[in-house]
Amino acid sequence: AGTVDGVGPWFNRLYNANRRGGNKVSDSGFVKRAHEQGLFVHPYTFRSDALPPGFSDFDSLLEFAVGTLAVDGFFTDFPGAAIRFLKGRKTT
Repeated sequence: AGTVDGVGPWFNRLYNANRRGGNKVSDSGFVKRAHEQGLFVHPYTFRSDALPPGFSDFDSLLEFAVGTLAVDGFFTDFPGAAIRFLKGRKTT
């Protein structure tokens, strides 16, 4: 962390998909470990037309990344859909 401020991993490295358990996804721990080292995490590339395994729609993908994993930002080819999601997201 003394050399860089953040990392930009491929999103699929940040979670585990259990296809046998009904497409359940779980945190791989990557983001937490990066945050413990003082690093920002901005994964790539979030696409609504090519969802990664375990996600049925773009909003559930973004909710998992932002809400569950607590990524600091992300790269997407669909900024309009991402902005709509972020503006409509309820935070507590």
